[in-house]
Amino acid sequence: MAEFEFETCRGVDEGSSSTSAPAATTTISRLEVKVDARPEPKRRKRRIEKVPLTMRRDEKTKGYFDPMVVSIGPYHHGKKDLQMAERIKPIVAELFISRSGRSMDEFRKNVLGIVDDARSCYIEGSTDVYSDKEFAEMMLLDGLFVSAFIEYTTPGYGDDTFQYELTEHLGKHDTYLVAGDIMSLLENQLPFQVLELLMSLKSEHHNLTEMLDKMVHSWQSRETTWQHKRIDDTEQPIHFLEYIWLWRNKLSQSNHTHGASGNSKRRRLDYFYSFKSVAELKAKGIYARRGSDFNHRDFKFKSSSSQC
Repeated sequence: MAEFEFETCRGVDEGSSSTSAPAATTTISRLEVKVDARPEPKRRKRRIEKVPLTMRRDEKTKGYFDPMVVSIGPYHHGKKDLQMAERIKPIVAELFISRSGRSMDEFRKNVLGIVDDARSCYIEGSTDVYSDKEFAEMMLLDGLFVSAFIEYTTPGYGDDTFQYELTEHLGKHDTYLVAGDIMSLLENQLPFQVLELLMSLKSEHHNLTEMLDKMVHSWQSRETTWQHKRIDDTEQPIHFLEYIWLWRNKLSQSNHTHGASGNSKRRRLDYFYSFKSVAELKAKGIYARRGSDFNHRDFKFKSSSSQC
């Protein structure tokens, strides 16, 4: 807002003896400009959120939001039913850094250097029970576990040692569930910057974004020559799961913006999500009928030689 004050004075030179007409003078006594320069409100810092309580209270979704094998980050840390994986984290950590040429203390020191930034990525108050040293140790072990998982699943980087260690200590069934705990749960995530740091310490060739690009590209059908487009730097994710969401969303958007060429991309997107129409299921001898519940997770299966 601007305010202006403008005053003019017209007067006579009383000291003049001239008989001519009085001199007219115009004086600008004051010109003030006041501008309301209130700063724009700061954008709220993005954080790793928790699942809303209203969703957790639904009995039909109970257990869908919690890790089954391994906790990543502070929200589920310390749960009794996840302690088996806690015992294997130091083993995986040593395995990951063994070819880096650095010591565990060097990794630990670097993580301590970003501990405040890492804390700020979680809901306020959710990390207060941990000292900086304890929180940094959690970020270190959990981060190295996730980094080893990414390295193992990225073509051209890891070997089978990671899976072997998991299978040896957790069994095949729980090893199979680890991927879901890391890649599907909102509350089971680490700050992206922690993973970037650990990867960069492992090797100059371990660029997290480039590795993730290769990993998600490998998920596509091998029958296609479509080239995956990298996520823009301006869309820096806050955690690993958001990276996956951004990538899927970009692929989905490209489906609707490339005209006729979008048909082949649509087929590949359907392949990725494994969406099948009722007609396709029926052609395979699988019959379905509408239920009375609108919950998309409420499925019932019945094995029969006749239609259900």
